[in-house]
Amino acid sequence: IQQRLGRLLSGRGIDLAAGNLWAVPYLFQELLVEHLYCLEYSLHRLGRLGPLVLEHYEVPLDQVTLVYGSFYNLNLEDEALDFVFMSQAFHHAERPLELLAEVNRVLKRNGTVIIIGEHQILTENTPPTDPVLGDHWYKLQQYKEMFEAIGFSFEHLIRQQQHLDYQSFILTKS
Repeated sequence: IQQRLGRLLSGRGIDLAAGNLWAVPYLFQELLVEHLYCLEYSLHRLGRLGPLVLEHYEVPLDQVTLVYGSFYNLNLEDEALDFVFMSQAFHHAERPLELLAEVNRVLKRNGTVIIIGEHQILTENTPPTDPVLGDHWYKLQQYKEMFEAIGFSFEHLIRQQQHLDYQSFILTKS
């Protein structure tokens, strides 16, 4: 899978809702990342914790741009990126179709979106949102409809971790 990720996560990309930048060292490790934008809405995570992570893991700082802002309005040119990475982020979007449209706008043709860490919903009785955490839970059919509405083809993956199923998606822009 490492080789496959290396092909999918190469070139210029963005880590949306990057948090404390925990994924950045992994994205640079053995992958062909030329430049990575790290977008986060928390100044504490982006400006205080993130740089400590980058320094600790010796991430090449000239290849990383920290961006404070919203993932609904990426301040990038059209078709500027080869890939978009989202970990534990998509289910926090209040307006998922708007987020996907913005991702589609900045992604090059044949670009890739990796969405990891989405909740696996197993029952019909699960509520659509968690009022405490702000999570939005979708059934696979709902993900499919959202991705296809924007024009993405997708692959669905499930991974079990600590007796919980998490789903991930690999989206491709046609």
